[in-house]
Amino acid sequence: MQVQKSTKIAAKQTDKYVLALVSVLTLFAVSFVTAIFRVSQSSKYDGLHLNSWSLGGQQQQKLGNSR
Repeated sequence: MQVQKSTKIAAKQTDKYVLALVSVLTLFAVSFVTAIFRVSQSSKYDGLHLNSWSLGGQQQQKLGNSR
């Protein structure tokens, strides 16, 4: 009986830690996506790779112009 009680208490404490960790990681992911969106919409970073999701197109353009 006592073992089952301590196991339930330990499981509840573990659930709190897991929920806290998942919450922090979710907030980090949401803020990262928000920052990417804001930078991509800003004219301050025109011509840099920060405005696109990939480096492919802009690198090819720069290589084509330098030859």
